[in-house]
Amino acid sequence: MYKTLIFLLVLLTSLSFSVCPTQVFLKYKVSDKSGKYFRRTDVILYTNIKVKGEKMKNVEADIRVTKGKSAVIEITPKVDLNEDILLVIPVKSDLPEVANIEELEGNVKKNYIAYPVDIGKDYVKFPITSFKKEKQIKVILETQDIGNPYFEKMKNSEIKESLKITYSIYFGYAKVKTEDKNLEYLKDLISKLEKSGLLQKVEFIGFADANSKNPERNAEIAKKRALFVLEEVLGKEALKCVSQEVSR
Repeated sequence: MYKTLIFLLVLLTSLSFSVCPTQVFLKYKVSDKSGKYFRRTDVILYTNIKVKGEKMKNVEADIRVTKGKSAVIEITPKVDLNEDILLVIPVKSDLPEVANIEELEGNVKKNYIAYPVDIGKDYVKFPITSFKKEKQIKVILETQDIGNPYFEKMKNSEIKESLKITYSIYFGYAKVKTEDKNLEYLKDLISKLEKSGLLQKVEFIGFADANSKNPERNAEIAKKRALFVLEEVLGKEALKCVSQEVSR
């Protein structure tokens, strides 16, 4: 029953990374329209694992969240569930890379580290490998900014598919640099996805609008916008990791 969860945990802990752990694609495009929306760089993240889950309603369990230097989620199930369960934690910032989990059943205490099986823009999912009545489960996260956690049941433990996350970084008119606040958050998210082994590839798509009558200059602006964001979130050394450069 828990073969999929065990496989995912082994996979995530055994992955190692080379100099270019992720495929990087650079694209740029001159729009035929004008306006702020067309002065941007889209960053598209593709994850290589996504566990399908369905939100569980009326789960019979006590959940308590306390926040200090870390966020602590205490779970006490009131029933036995013979299903693969995911703990979904809404996160506004500072996505946790791992969770320290303590399980107490009778006089037996277990401690282990769990890696996320899914990371999104505003959530992380951790596996709960044993959901038994009166068992005490404590999940400790190195972050404070979390929402109310909830549970998901795996729809089908054999189904895995790619998840695509898109961020847009905006620029001023004719500008090729920006201080968009999403840059730091995006840098942090990519770093955590890489460390967890979830990141498959990243696309940087630079755009320029149609205000300029010089198509070549516009194409250069679009390319520089894509390069700027790439260097900001991955570092200049990532330029050698670009697998493909396309003018769209």
